[in-house]
Amino acid sequence: MITRFGISAHPELSDDELDFLNIFIKSPKACKSSVVWYHREWVFKNVLQIDNWFLKQNSTSLLSRYFSEHTLISSSNILHERNYTALKYKSWLFLKFAPFFIEQALPYFQNQICPSNTISSVFEDDCYRFWNSEFAFIKNSSISDT
Repeated sequence: MITRFGISAHPELSDDELDFLNIFIKSPKACKSSVVWYHREWVFKNVLQIDNWFLKQNSTSLLSRYFSEHTLISSSNILHERNYTALKYKSWLFLKFAPFFIEQALPYFQNQICPSNTISSVFEDDCYRFWNSEFAFIKNSSISDT
């Protein structure tokens, strides 16, 4: 596991660390452990340095990372429907990723998918529905936590 010493010396270990945490998250007993989810958040904050990481990644890899995290959270919620720590992690992840996608990824996908700037309303509707459902989910889970 990555310790607080030598973080910047081995940033390539972050994927190994996240894969290691995946083992716990897929376990019925450990998926509710707050330590696992907090450590995963710690890896994003400190090892990947998520705030700077957005500047180094292209939109496709960020979208892929978000959806893989989203899938992992969904699979843990199948094991335990009211997994508070997973929902809290999802809220944190959404708040970190959403501004990037709104500002940078949507124009990127508009240009890549429809270079003639004639993006279909279906694609816009799908993007809107996805982010709207994410926002509603986060809003509802934070209201029910209080």
